[in-house]
Amino acid sequence: LHDWSDHTAKWILSRLAEAVTEGGTLVLSSHFLDDPTIGKRLALARDNFVLVAFADEQKRVTGEKTTQVYASWLADEGFSTEDIIFGDGRSFLIARKTASKS
Repeated sequence: LHDWSDHTAKWILSRLAEAVTEGGTLVLSSHFLDDPTIGKRLALARDNFVLVAFADEQKRVTGEKTTQVYASWLADEGFSTEDIIFGDGRSFLIARKTASKS
């Protein structure tokens, strides 16, 4: 989702929410800015790389996000965060669909 604007990323999540039934699980795999296993400098370096490497003239790419940002967006779509797993190179946010979007 970090390769898209915030608006488009939220739209993608809303489409996923439509497809996932209540009780279903969604797993986001990404580099999160608040990943304690890589340190803040590396997280920011990765974020800057994404911004430079993938941004187009309209600057639609907004870069890496924190787990709190994704959890908030998912909550808006009826998901609750079940777990966050930080790992070498890639981390995971696991969310369960608890309700329809209000």
